Amino acid sequence: MRRLTKPRFLVRSTIRPDGARRWHILERSGPIALPYGFPFSRQFNNWPEVLHAANYLALNNDPYLKGKALP
Repeated sequence: MRRLTKPRFLVRSTIRPDGARRWHILERSGPIALPYGFPFSRQFNNWPEVLHAANYLALNNDPYLKGKALP
């Protein structure tokens, strides 16, 4: 089902050159829209969705939001 509202939050995962994973949670403010489909990211409408996704990924080691280390 499509959402009728613009997502408020973007959750993104990156891997630093030293192999450490970093999670970024960004909030949309004003008329600036976050890029949809940005590599290794998902958008959410509220904090409970953001926290649920982050906890699910952490507990299940789900690769859905995980990026790939640069060679």
